[in-house]
Amino acid sequence: MAWQRANRTSSRVGSSTLRSLLLAALVGVSWQLSAWVLGSSSLQDAAFAAKVAAKAKPPIDAYTKRPQNAYMHYASEKRPALLKKGMAIGDVGKTLGAEWRGLSAAKRKPYDKLAADDRKRFEKDLKSGMKVKERKSRGSTATLKVKKVGPKKPRNAYIFYMMDKRSTIAKKGMSPTEVMKAVAAEWAKAKAPAKKKYQKMADEDKQRYESELLEVVE
Repeated sequence: MAWQRANRTSSRVGSSTLRSLLLAALVGVSWQLSAWVLGSSSLQDAAFAAKVAAKAKPPIDAYTKRPQNAYMHYASEKRPALLKKGMAIGDVGKTLGAEWRGLSAAKRKPYDKLAADDRKRFEKDLKSGMKVKERKSRGSTATLKVKKVGPKKPRNAYIFYMMDKRSTIAKKGMSPTEVMKAVAAEWAKAKAPAKKKYQKMADEDKQRYESELLEVVE
């Protein structure tokens, strides 16, 4: 009887020890498995972070502004004074355009220098790796919104000629297409002195557009 009780006690001790050993083994395997999973996860996270960094947009200071021409530098300098007088934005653009056209070459020289320096700055930025922000495609919603609120695009010399001469060139019974062809033929035959008037109108309209566009951007 004594040896049977001893045998049962030994069996219980052996089972307990075996369970402990199995538990320890499982814990060890579990720890190693967890370490492997965590290590794998860290590697995946690092790879994911690298992909995100590669696709991330450059910081704001990685972009450079396009250079401004001489007139834009002039407008930027003179506009605040006109706005302080309570002048409407449209009138400001017209006034600046008229003032600019009245400036002599000598008075334009400082602004020409600013434009040249701005061009050098722009070229230097591009060489250093800076980028120019891409403009929205024509079909984008953002572009459509700008078109609605932006200034009317400038007209060229031919458009001004057509507006002036279309009514006199058109004859009874002519279709719109025939009128356009007739106006184009007259424009093609016109000499440079006759076109000079319309080219001046186009230049003034371009100055108007640039001034008003600058107002919208700012």
